[in-house]
Amino acid sequence: MKTSEIFDKVKEIIVDKCNDLHNSYSRNYNIENITIESKLGEDDIGMDSLDVIEVTMLFEEQFDIEELPDEALVKIAEDGNKISDIVDLIASHLK
Repeated sequence: MKTSEIFDKVKEIIVDKCNDLHNSYSRNYNIENITIESKLGEDDIGMDSLDVIEVTMLFEEQFDIEELPDEALVKIAEDGNKISDIVDLIASHLK
């Protein structure tokens, strides 16, 4: 799977999750202009840490990845949850 295809799927998952969260909790997310350099956090898309955990589980499910390594996810979180890092991590774990 190409990086661009992974990004498109990741973006779709993020948008769907943010729309679900908005409908459930009336929270607003900045999902109109998501790029590969966007970050999931409060200053960019607007996800909190629980949202990030939930969307990570969706990535594992949607990409049929048994489990993304905790140490890699911690490193990504420390870097602000940049989508490009998430895409790279998913690409490295695809079967």
